[in-house]
Amino acid sequence: NFINVQNNGDICVPIPQGAMGGLVKTEMNQGLPNVEITLSGQASNTTKTSATGNFAFNNLVEGKDYTLTPRLNSDHVNGVTTFDLILIRKHILNMTPLVSPYKLIAADANASKAITTLDMISIQKLILNLDPAFKNNSSWRFIDANYRFPDPSNPWLQTFPESFSINDLVGQKLSSNFIAVKIGDVNGSANLGLQEPEIRTGNDPLWLELEDQQLQAGQDYAVAFRVKDLATIQGYQFGLSYENKVVELMDIQYGLAKAENFGVFREEGLLTTNWYTDRAQLNPDALLFTLIFRARSAGKLSEILRLSERRMVIEAYGFDEER
Repeated sequence: NFINVQNNGDICVPIPQGAMGGLVKTEMNQGLPNVEITLSGQASNTTKTSATGNFAFNNLVEGKDYTLTPRLNSDHVNGVTTFDLILIRKHILNMTPLVSPYKLIAADANASKAITTLDMISIQKLILNLDPAFKNNSSWRFIDANYRFPDPSNPWLQTFPESFSINDLVGQKLSSNFIAVKIGDVNGSANLGLQEPEIRTGNDPLWLELEDQQLQAGQDYAVAFRVKDLATIQGYQFGLSYENKVVELMDIQYGLAKAENFGVFREEGLLTTNWYTDRAQLNPDALLFTLIFRARSAGKLSEILRLSERRMVIEAYGFDEER
């Protein structure tokens, strides 16, 4: 005798036995934590990558279709510094091309599928804190690690996959890996949340040279900024705070540093500035810029001005630094 068992009305629910998971890592094989992974298709769910960049969705019905999509769109300035601008400029000038497709994607800050001076402008505004985020791009992008670029020198030749899909899931698919690309960070200096932030000192520290002055209320003072051994410096960035109760910033007179090299936050008594070049300065005593202050009360200049990391990290780069 035989018993014919039928699933009339589809009332017999399949036992979930499938799983999907993987690793989100940078090009340098560093796992990225706190990436939101969305599962869609037969089931909907979200999870976040672990401290080592791993993630998994368990108890999935086999034989069904699923898609994984990573997302992380916070802290746009993480890892983005003036040194990245130096590297991107050298790429544009064909002095030192970026050879990795992931670095090229990172340099395309405005998501135009090309690397131009417009990307540099977008990154510059972010560094100076004039823009809080990239206007046309996310902070991180994620590319299917199994994808092979037809032309690594042109990663936009065809649309690269930023999600992973599988049809008719069978068993456990735990190798759905993604390469994480921090937009604007072409040298891979972003803090991934586990290690201490990188402190870049360089072989030659940046020495700012300016003349100390005794201030009297109601008088205007010109403060000229120069860098010692300027010919050895290919770039810098720093914040400069001043005592709002003692002085008022009236004007900036430009030298090597131009208007696009400054962010001014008068209510905070702060300015952000950077500068970079692709060749040594012929005049090592060239003037960077001059600040015009009006004294509100008596004081000493050296007690009023301070380097500040309130809105940007302080860094300087010598010509011996290439990556």
